[in-house]
Amino acid sequence: MESTKELRRICQGPRKDSDSWHMKHIARKPSIYITWLLLHTSISANQTTLLFVLIGLFSAFILTIGTKLAFFAGAFLLQIWFVMDMVDGEIARYRKQTSFTGAYFDHITHYIIHPIIFIGIGIGLFRIYSDVSILLISMLAGYSVYMITISGDIYELILYHELNSLKVSKPNFSIKEDEKLKRLRQNKINFLKKLFSGLHTVCTFPFIMNALLIITLANLFMRYDLMKPFILFYAISATFVWIVRIAFFIMSKKIDAELK
Repeated sequence: MESTKELRRICQGPRKDSDSWHMKHIARKPSIYITWLLLHTSISANQTTLLFVLIGLFSAFILTIGTKLAFFAGAFLLQIWFVMDMVDGEIARYRKQTSFTGAYFDHITHYIIHPIIFIGIGIGLFRIYSDVSILLISMLAGYSVYMITISGDIYELILYHELNSLKVSKPNFSIKEDEKLKRLRQNKINFLKKLFSGLHTVCTFPFIMNALLIITLANLFMRYDLMKPFILFYAISATFVWIVRIAFFIMSKKIDAELK
C-alpha cells in the first residue's frame, strides 16, 4: 500500500483545481487517512457512498432528539459526513472505479441530506417547544437550501447539454474550469452582487454545516436557545436567495448569454 503522501497525489491530485477551499484545506486533510484504512478492505466506492448517506441520515436522526447535547452531536457527526463525501471519490480514483453512475449516486445524496438536516432540527425543536410553526419554518429552510442547490445544478446541466449540442469540445467539462465563464466572473461586479454572493455562500454547504457546529457548541453554554434564530435565519435568507437566483437566471437569460 502506498504512503498517505502518495495516496494524496493519486486520489486527491485530479481534484486539486476543482475542489473548494474547505474541501482542499480542511476535509481532505483527514479524509486520506480514512481512505487509506478502507483501501485495506474490499469496500467499493459506491458502498462508501452508501455509508456516507447513512452517516448523514444518522446525524439528522440525532438532531431530532432535541437536547442541546444532541444538537451538538448531530452537528459534529455532520462534519464526519462531509469528510466521507471526499473518501468515496478517493477510493474510486485509486481503484479506477470512477463512473457516471458513481458520480450520479454521490451527487444525488446531497439532495437527500441537505434538506433532511433542517427537518431533523425542526423535529428536535418541536419536541422542546411543541410549536408547529417551528417545524414548518425548519421545513421551509430545508426546502430553500435544496432549491439553491438544484437551481445551480440545473443551470450547469442545461449549459453543458447545449454546449454538447453545439459540438463544442469540452473534455472534462466543469463550469469552474470553463475559460469563458472565468472571464465573465472576473468582470467587475457591484456591491449588491458581492453581498448576494456572500449570502449565497452562507446558505450552502459546507458553510451551513460549519455554522451549525459553532451554533450548537455555543448553545451548550448559553441559556437562550440559539437554534430557533438559526432556523429562522435560514428560512428567510435561503428562501430569498433561491427566488432571486432563479429570477435572475430567467430575466437576464443568462444561459443564452453564456452560449453566444
